[in-house]
Amino acid sequence: MKYHIKIRGVVGSWWGVMADDVEHFLNQYKDKEVDVAICSPGGSVAEGLEIYQAFKDHGKVHAHIVGMTASIATVIAMGAKTVDMVKGSLILIHNSSTPVLEWRMANKEELDSIIAKYKKERKNLNTIDDLMASIYAEKSGKPMQVCLEKMKEATWINADEAKAFGLIDSVRADEEDAKVVAMADNYFNNIIKEFGLPALPVRTDSGNAVADGEGNPTESFLAKTWQGLKEHFRNNQAAKKVMSKKFSKVAEILGYPGIEEKDGYVSLSVEDMEKLEKHASDMEGKLADTKAELGKAEGELSDVKAKVQELEDKVKDCEETIKNLKDAPGAQADTNPAGEPTVEMADNEAGIKLFNAVMGV
Repeated sequence: MKYHIKIRGVVGSWWGVMADDVEHFLNQYKDKEVDVAICSPGGSVAEGLEIYQAFKDHGKVHAHIVGMTASIATVIAMGAKTVDMVKGSLILIHNSSTPVLEWRMANKEELDSIIAKYKKERKNLNTIDDLMASIYAEKSGKPMQVCLEKMKEATWINADEAKAFGLIDSVRADEEDAKVVAMADNYFNNIIKEFGLPALPVRTDSGNAVADGEGNPTESFLAKTWQGLKEHFRNNQAAKKVMSKKFSKVAEILGYPGIEEKDGYVSLSVEDMEKLEKHASDMEGKLADTKAELGKAEGELSDVKAKVQELEDKVKDCEETIKNLKDAPGAQADTNPAGEPTVEMADNEAGIKLFNAVMGV
């Protein structure tokens, strides 16, 4: 079967699947049917819930569980329009968990602080469990409490059991996908052990045997593993191209010609991490400076606006005064009334003569 997306590896990790990548793909396939293969041990609850909601919002996603799928990866499948499992696949729903990293000496006050921290974590886990149980309940039609009990059991269930519980819509027989399902149970156990999940059930059929009686890998196991690896790398070329762009930005910061991924990992030295830390601090400093300059500029602009308003008010007052003077009585008085003689004095002597004439001298 041809899949548009394959959700493998750890949810929320760059070598697994990221919510942003899934959402970006779905945006390119709006109003189109999308088939998604899921084979993942789980990972970040936050990232998984984003993908779950992206599936629901799209409305035309069909999830196909191929192989071993657990934890938040099963919640992701619940967001699809339809869900099926390839015959031989396994899923695991269980209570959420959080890392507990305390290896230290502590006095009573410090111990109280540690206890308070994990009490809060305990409360958060309870909320997450209720949320996941409500999602399983919505899909299966089972009461939420029944789903919580199933999560508490934390046991792997096969396709028929998943269908009976209502977590999937159908069981699919697919010879091609069955090859992928059959590969490397013990290899996968190494991964799920890191997640604190229960080991996979031992398969009894020889066709699916990982090791022979002496503990050596069987030919079928090696062949299926090689086939699975080839398929994995072939179907992740696009993701690697996107990731190489992200690496180029980091390489630019570190002053490297490039950063290469090897065996699913990228190594950075303490010096590299210090450079990245310094870069982040510098960016924060520049942002603070820019905000300060912007605040100063906004203050100066406010002062200028106030001065402009003051000048506009003065101009308005002056215009009003001029208008009042023009409209006042006598503003247009006649400087030469009719019948009055016009006298023009050219010099002082003419003035004296005029004075004498008037006084009768």
